Amino acid sequence: MERSSLVRPVTAVAAALAIMMAGCGSSAPSPSRSAAFESIPATIVTGAGQPIEIDGGGAFLGPLVEWGLGRFTEAGLEEPHVPRVQFKPDDPACIGVTGLFRDNEQGRSIVICLDEDRICEFPDVPDRFRATARSCILHELAHAWITDSLDQEARETFTAVSPVENWYEKGGTWNQQGIEHAAEIISWGLIDEHLPLNRLDNPQCTDVETRFRLLTGVEPLIPCEERP
Repeated sequence: MERSSLVRPVTAVAAALAIMMAGCGSSAPSPSRSAAFESIPATIVTGAGQPIEIDGGGAFLGPLVEWGLGRFTEAGLEEPHVPRVQFKPDDPACIGVTGLFRDNEQGRSIVICLDEDRICEFPDVPDRFRATARSCILHELAHAWITDSLDQEARETFTAVSPVENWYEKGGTWNQQGIEHAAEIISWGLIDEHLPLNRLDNPQCTDVETRFRLLTGVEPLIPCEERP
């Protein structure tokens, strides 16, 4: 798996430091922001004391990752364990997707496949991320949470009550796999606004709420009665 070099030009480091505290909001010229977004890593330490390497775009992805982890803890769930998050929209595996979750012999990581302009909603408003970016980070963090939290019985139970063909089949249809329904439903229950589940063919809210409880044992942060 690729890693950024530990030796970096002083000018690149200076550019990153100029925007490190700003999240999405920054008055730095666009070229400087983009260069730093792509090349400057950072490490954040979460509320649970978990260090996470932010590889590429540390000034922007750090606050987005922290926001996503905060939604899990706010709901009463344990933080997903993810040692590394990469900004790598040119990854060959990114074609047609917004993000990736990898858990293999090389380690566990999340890849954000979105370009910078699909992450930051308003250039001058700190830490305001587009719905696509918020949904993406929650979905990929959910995959990490599912890996650590759901045993085989729980996966089979969820699959049995969902309109899917199986829990997971390599190369299978995305919306016919229980693992993807589970990650999408967890994202739905944790995000801070109502978003329709278009990728799941817009099931009834109460059905989604029931399956969220089945997966997590907690209530969604926005219950159905508070959704349009």
